[in-house]
Amino acid sequence: MKAKRNLTVTLESCGNTDLGQDSRRPLPGVPSWRRKRVTSLASASKACLKYIAEHSLGYGNWIGGDIYEGAAYVARVSYNGRLWLEDGKELTLDNGAFTSLENI
Repeated sequence: MKAKRNLTVTLESCGNTDLGQDSRRPLPGVPSWRRKRVTSLASASKACLKYIAEHSLGYGNWIGGDIYEGAAYVARVSYNGRLWLEDGKELTLDNGAFTSLENI
């Protein structure tokens, strides 16, 4: 069994300029720039999707999803919950855990 990792994921919104909102500021009433502790890449994805749903964020409002292990950048969660490495390679879900050919 794999050890749980000490990861954090950013949960953040911004205004959507297509809707006349200020993209330099978080949406009013939405908690801004939070880092949530998670134990896996799958739980990071779930936390992001929950935050997006709870605050009714659209694609143009989502700017969170950066995953860190300590200070090291690990991956990013996109609006639809998919995970991406810094080089643009997608991580895939296998039996509830994200895997890749890369050792991350």
